[in-house]
Amino acid sequence: NPVQTNAVAAKFRLMNYTAPAGWSHQVFGDGVVFKPLGLPADEHLAIQIMEPLNFSGTLEQVMAKSFEEATAMYKGTSMSQSYGAFSKNAPQKSFAGWEYIRGKGGILVENGTDYKTEMGLEVFVIKINNRFERVAILESRKYCGGVSRYYATDRINYRNDIEHLLFSLQFSDFNATVLKS
Repeated sequence: NPVQTNAVAAKFRLMNYTAPAGWSHQVFGDGVVFKPLGLPADEHLAIQIMEPLNFSGTLEQVMAKSFEEATAMYKGTSMSQSYGAFSKNAPQKSFAGWEYIRGKGGILVENGTDYKTEMGLEVFVIKINNRFERVAILESRKYCGGVSRYYATDRINYRNDIEHLLFSLQFSDFNATVLKS
């Protein structure tokens, strides 16, 4: 059952996180799902901590594999785009010292009609020692009159909650000395 959170600190495998206040929080055997409580009824936004992946590849390779896994997890298909299934940022390093990469793209999800629902999928991959931690964000894409479209995370409060969750993650097996200026 979903539980409303008030910035609850918790752990999944070796990942320590603080659930965003005002979001529901569900723990499953293979992940954790967060959803904002104030989201309009006709929209969807969910953050899912995925099962970690032990893999000997690069961040870019794990990003591609994770995007494909998340697409399948949501019973979707990748949308055809000129730059591939998703766009990705260059690998970066967090203030805590871990390496990460982000990718985002559109997927089509079955909805029981002849037309699939277009959704946005963002995947965040973090390299910790010899394992990769992964977070997927699935969001609806709505039309606001004419051809103007927006994603649920275009609302600044949701984007801020997501960024705070992602960049406050800690890992019980990761220690790094971060120089502060």
